[in-house]
Amino acid sequence: MNAEIRIGTCGYSFPDWKGVVYPPNLRPSLYLVHYARTLGFNAVELDSSFYHMPTIPLTEALLQKTPPSFLFTVKAHRSITHEVWNAMRPAAPGRPAFPDLASGLKNAAALAPAFTEFWEAVTPMADAGDIPQAGTSWLRCRRRATAA
Repeated sequence: MNAEIRIGTCGYSFPDWKGVVYPPNLRPSLYLVHYARTLGFNAVELDSSFYHMPTIPLTEALLQKTPPSFLFTVKAHRSITHEVWNAMRPAAPGRPAFPDLASGLKNAAALAPAFTEFWEAVTPMADAGDIPQAGTSWLRCRRRATAA
């Protein structure tokens, strides 16, 4: 059995990495290039997409900064994974709000705009390789290595 092992971190742009992981004079706009090409990581989780909906220009820029075989794990935006569910089932006194799956399925149309916006933003990553594989709060996009 052949297994493909990916090594990466849950992000690549941390201020405290400057001067430790990244050279002190490296511009933050080049962190991902250094992460992928110099440090040799072949995957990264994009955690920022949970807090800020990704855009097409952002995902295209990320693809330009990484080798063709690089893997992105894109965390789904909170409007898809948390906010809509909490709005559907308010918390009872003394108890946190949790999604009521039956209620969520009946009201799935409320998720459509967030899914559409998120999917459009990551389409360049999907178009660059294999069809993405969806999980509960993330989306994997992988590009095939291209022959030089």
